[in-house]
Amino acid sequence: MSGMTEDEQIAMAIAMSLQDAPQGVSTTPPERLNRGRALGDMFTYRQGYPEYGHSSDSLDLITNILFYRNQSGLVVKNRRGGTERHIFIEDFHNEKWGDYEFLEEVHNYIQGLFPIQERVTIEGIHQLQRHEVEIMRKDPLIRQRVLKSYELMLDFFGFQFAEGGNSSGKIERSSHYLERYSNWNTSFNHNFLRITRILKCLGEVGLEQPYKKEFLLFVSSEVLSGALEFADDALRSYWIHSLKVAEEREELCTLLGEPYHADPPSTSSPSAPAATATTLLPS
Repeated sequence: MSGMTEDEQIAMAIAMSLQDAPQGVSTTPPERLNRGRALGDMFTYRQGYPEYGHSSDSLDLITNILFYRNQSGLVVKNRRGGTERHIFIEDFHNEKWGDYEFLEEVHNYIQGLFPIQERVTIEGIHQLQRHEVEIMRKDPLIRQRVLKSYELMLDFFGFQFAEGGNSSGKIERSSHYLERYSNWNTSFNHNFLRITRILKCLGEVGLEQPYKKEFLLFVSSEVLSGALEFADDALRSYWIHSLKVAEEREELCTLLGEPYHADPPSTSSPSAPAATATTLLPS
């Protein structure tokens, strides 16, 4: 999939997933991802996309800020392909929680809910700008709403925050996890790309700690138990390498029996951010 935009990758993943049978359960072994390309992609993300440079930061673009401040809406498509409406973030959280058919079949909302510094080809949705990153990291209300978007998608995947997880980041299976797992635990599933984007976004907006590591610890346990067997390659190739703290990546690699490759000394990953979840949200 080298050279393809994320939207093109999603389209290909969907096309491939439609070949699986019976519906919801695949008997095809997981396809190995291009490990070198995956590691390069995640390294670029951890380093803050240095090839983009400051010239790519358009100061007049604040689309993502306005959306997460509930001051402008996200154009989403309905299941028949037409434009639904401009939906504001608070309305999205209230109306789309548990609407699994919408969340599965509509594909343009995920880039708006979880913006990252990678180019987007969807009308009305903009690549996260560098100045937006700084604003979002410093705005507690924006981060609360991003965290609510994350919790909404946890429910979609069959997860939920464990007791106290709102501040600890710990997650567990939801009561309907079997139904939800069967939806995305298939080969070539486009939700793997969604998870990669979500993990990147958490790191962009200052929610790296503790949410990303706790997500990865839980998913690793589900993969190792065989409950999410088809997520194995995405976990090893992409997800664990979204962790920006080198010691945490090494810990996850050890847990999964994966070789750990340290970043070059001149481009070492950042230390854990000083902000903690307990300063952001009540438990």
